[in-house]
Amino acid sequence: MLLGLADDTDTQAAAYAFQEAERRGARLRVLHSWSHRHITPELTSLIPTRSPGQEHMAREARAEEAVPRYALAQLQARYPGVTVETHTVRAAPGDELLAATRKAAVVVIGAHRRTSVLGPRLGPVAHTLLRRAHCPVVVVPQR
Repeated sequence: MLLGLADDTDTQAAAYAFQEAERRGARLRVLHSWSHRHITPELTSLIPTRSPGQEHMAREARAEEAVPRYALAQLQARYPGVTVETHTVRAAPGDELLAATRKAAVVVIGAHRRTSVLGPRLGPVAHTLLRRAHCPVVVVPQR
C-alpha cells in the first residue's frame, strides 16, 4: 500500500491507509514529497562554507523530513502491527506519486480541494493520479 502524505492535515487519509494496511496485512509505504519552485538551488562552491541560502535549504529539508514522523506518530502507536516505510523527496508530488504507483497495490491520498468559480475541485495531484495511476486510487475527503 502507498500513502501520499502532503502534510499533517492528511490525518483522515493516513488513518484510512493504516486501517486498510492492517486489514490486508500489508506494508505501508508513505511518500512525502515537497518542492518550492521559487527557491533556486545554489551552485556548489569550491569554498567549503555554506551560504545563508544553503543553510535555509538545509533547515527546510530537515523540517520536511520530520513531517511523516510527526503526522504518523499516533497512528503508528495505534496500529503497531503495520510496518511503515517513509520516504521524503524534494520533487513534484504528482510525478513522484505517479511513479510510485507502479509498485503499489493501491494508493491513498487526501482530497485537497481548490475553490473556483465552478465550486470545489480536486487538486492537481489527485487529478493526475485519478487519470494516470498504475493502481487503484482512494481519495479520502478531509473533514
